[in-house]
Amino acid sequence: MAAFNLNLQPMVGVNWAGLRDQEFIDTAKECRDKFLRYRRGQSWEAHLRRGIISHYKVPRSGRYRGPRIEKNMETDPDAAFGERYGGGVGVKGSSAYRGSVQDVAKNVANFVRRYGLQFNKILGWGTYGVACLFDQRNMQDVVQSRYVIKYTTQPFMDLKSERIKMRRLNRAQHVVRHLDNTQTINTLRLPELLSYPKRLRRAFLDIFLSLQRRRQADPTPAQNDEIFDNLLFLEYCPRGNLDQVIHKSAKGRYPRQRRPFTERVLWHLFDCPIKGCIGMQLPRQGPPVMERVPSMWPLTSSDPNVINEHQLHLVHFDIDPCNTVIGREGLAHNNADDPHDVVPPFHLNDFGTARYWRQQEGDDLQDLWNCRYTAKKGFFTPEQFTEGWDFVTTCRTTTHGPSWPAGMDQSPTPTSGTVTTCSGTTTSTCAILWLAASPTTLQTGPTSPPWPM
Repeated sequence: MAAFNLNLQPMVGVNWAGLRDQEFIDTAKECRDKFLRYRRGQSWEAHLRRGIISHYKVPRSGRYRGPRIEKNMETDPDAAFGERYGGGVGVKGSSAYRGSVQDVAKNVANFVRRYGLQFNKILGWGTYGVACLFDQRNMQDVVQSRYVIKYTTQPFMDLKSERIKMRRLNRAQHVVRHLDNTQTINTLRLPELLSYPKRLRRAFLDIFLSLQRRRQADPTPAQNDEIFDNLLFLEYCPRGNLDQVIHKSAKGRYPRQRRPFTERVLWHLFDCPIKGCIGMQLPRQGPPVMERVPSMWPLTSSDPNVINEHQLHLVHFDIDPCNTVIGREGLAHNNADDPHDVVPPFHLNDFGTARYWRQQEGDDLQDLWNCRYTAKKGFFTPEQFTEGWDFVTTCRTTTHGPSWPAGMDQSPTPTSGTVTTCSGTTTSTCAILWLAASPTTLQTGPTSPPWPM
């Protein structure tokens, strides 16, 4: 028994955060086994799972460990895309672009230099691309405006679909603005080019003449955008994203050193993304005065403010603190009904994985399961890892399909939508309140048991 005697004295060099993370992994495995028994029809009681979850103390001791990139590009210039996402950009020699983030940024800078845009810095990168900040200078070589350019590195992808989605959301008050790629170029005039500095005059003149020839061949602006299929121009939010703010707040080593958010900031952190989700479901179409929701409830279909035919049913599938950016103080995109004189507005960003999810689109089983695995770890929508996802297709297409799980609504409305899109915003709010990352959810496959993601 002496060999098993525990030394309760403090041990130097022990990674207590790692031990507690391992405890959380064991808890997740236990939940997976319990959930597998439930799917097989074996005995299951809800209070057992609640007890397992409550055994794990929230918030975690290791500060906020959300979706932030672990490797810093400034200290590690060889940081590659695959190092963050488990080899997502892979091995040398394939058709997809392989290389460091700096190499991709250089390619983007060389491509847009012809439009008079000067590279400033790299803002972030992901599995399929990189986002960089570029400056546009005037005749006196002074920065006139700044743009965020998102560039995809995959040859099988382009940003045309994401550009179309963001154009439809361009009047949403809490969604990052998409900027017309050719607006600045098309407004250039030849006399203005002659007064530009020599180092910029040649580049501007070439693109101006090429666009003039293109407009003569096909004057539609949609055709002009084909040269920008791999680029997406967005407005620049200089205050960064919500993930950076949470990391700064959770920087203290002990709980008493962590800086909490005020109630007003917490309310805007929840209110702004929710309004962004509402804009994804019901984008603004007419003048702002006509789109104000009346105070009398309930609304009827004859009310002019209820625009059912314009509903997008757009599901983001990637709402997390990294994709919630902070705007400037003042008004949310000049909206007098939404003042932000003290607390800046928060905008939703990155619609690369967003898709329209109407009732008829749920009939495709392959698309259904592809969407099930679309999200970041810890930010899945509730229906993506529940048993109800298996029955959505059959219950919509057949009258006498398999019975729904107990307690589920049998209404014909789509399972995914604005309500579940808001779950990403609530998960981000929990990360703000706890200063801790969200617990990992469980996922299932069509023929596989649940897997921790």
